[in-house]
Amino acid sequence: MDSDSREKTPLSEAEHAFLLALYNSDAPSVTRMLKRDPSLVNAAAVSQCGYLSPVSVTFPIHIAAQSGHVAILQALLTAGASPNKKTMSGRKEHVSALWCAMSSNHPEAVKLLLDAGADPKPEGLQLLFLACKNQSPEILTLLLNTYGVNPTAETPTTNIIDGEASSLPDKCFPLNAAAACGSQECLTILLKAGVDKNKEDFSEHFTPLHYAIKGGHIHLVNALTSQPSDLMKPNSKGVTPLS
Repeated sequence: MDSDSREKTPLSEAEHAFLLALYNSDAPSVTRMLKRDPSLVNAAAVSQCGYLSPVSVTFPIHIAAQSGHVAILQALLTAGASPNKKTMSGRKEHVSALWCAMSSNHPEAVKLLLDAGADPKPEGLQLLFLACKNQSPEILTLLLNTYGVNPTAETPTTNIIDGEASSLPDKCFPLNAAAACGSQECLTILLKAGVDKNKEDFSEHFTPLHYAIKGGHIHLVNALTSQPSDLMKPNSKGVTPLS
């Protein structure tokens, strides 16, 4: 069922009460209601994103992941919630519960979802981007080494975190995010994984070195340069890191 159809289907009294308990992070009530009716894991919270925008549908697993409430997340998974279920935007799938947990920087929720079978590969670069933005080398290493997310994919990450990461463009690679945020550990992990340190993003055409200097993260310069002249090396738009 797409989000347009769900918009026309009113919530039952039980679904309304369940979603209210979820939004209030009321773990005992959520657990009690799920034991009585496990189908509540599919209760849909429908909202209009904005004027002429598609209707958005969020499911309980996304609400719990976004809040980082591990006990509620575990109760939902135990009751049969899919760790790979996506939110809906119009007739299209949007983001996973794993993305929701990552975007709100809840590492314990991320680990729980991964242990429950969440597949990080479809949103791989986005998740690596978020791990770098969150300065979370532990999660970055987990995604790379345990779950095989490819850090050298050619398609850049679409930054759909409204109002956040304002120093980053709409499309950005994880290494650029690590440099922009000043995360030495994340930068080192990605470089060891074979990521090109001279890779330009697709929007500003900045390299990681551009972002490191722009952000005042001078401690990253040595890792991103091979020789001092790199500081004056222009990108494809003729802009040097020191410009």
